[in-house]
Amino acid sequence: FKYIAPDITPLTDFKDVSPNPVIYDRGVPFPFSVQLSNKTAKPILIQELDLQNKNPNFTVDPNQFPRTIQPGQTIPVNLTCHALTDGFHQDSLGYEICGTKYYFSLLQVRIGTPNLKVGNLPFTPIDAQFGSVQVSKSGTVEFEMRNVGTGIVKIDKNSFTLPVQPEFEVFLKNSLGQPKTIEEYFAAIPTESLRPNEFITVSVVFKPTAAKQYKDSMLVSSNSNNNDYIAVFNGTGTT
Repeated sequence: FKYIAPDITPLTDFKDVSPNPVIYDRGVPFPFSVQLSNKTAKPILIQELDLQNKNPNFTVDPNQFPRTIQPGQTIPVNLTCHALTDGFHQDSLGYEICGTKYYFSLLQVRIGTPNLKVGNLPFTPIDAQFGSVQVSKSGTVEFEMRNVGTGIVKIDKNSFTLPVQPEFEVFLKNSLGQPKTIEEYFAAIPTESLRPNEFITVSVVFKPTAAKQYKDSMLVSSNSNNNDYIAVFNGTGTT
């Protein structure tokens, strides 16, 4: 039996060969499968599958073998990755035929931790001071939401608890710098996935309708491993 390189899915995700490799979140188990094909003219009994280096971050479904693969037949092999540390994890998958083990296919996966930072200082609430703004005019404060981690930060429209007072309007700027409301932004992209060092610009517009002080806040939550962020808005309407 000569093993011929199979159609392995999603091997391109596990081999870090692209400029934009897939990153999986630390501590979140995810299943995947590879395809094993019998290219010979005779049935082949696969007694078991094995990981060459016994990497504890990968597990093989133990209930799949022993199993006979008929000539021309392709079967899926189910595995799970559940890495608890950041970085690259790898091993080689193999099978046993008639007491001999054959190893193939380098499994390599990149694990990261999402870490969202809002504003310039981590773990510090945003204190947006608009100062004095004349009624019927507006003032604007902008800040970033940046992924400073090694995993993917995921946010959607439900990640935002917006200000109650209508005098404060929140916009997100896309890659072209065009401000959009939360609803408009996520209408086209239901979930925004920020890769390491990618960011979104938040633009808050204060339009006072009366000569008085205003104070409100916004909460931002995500799959980040740190706490939710609070942005506090302060402004004064003048005549």
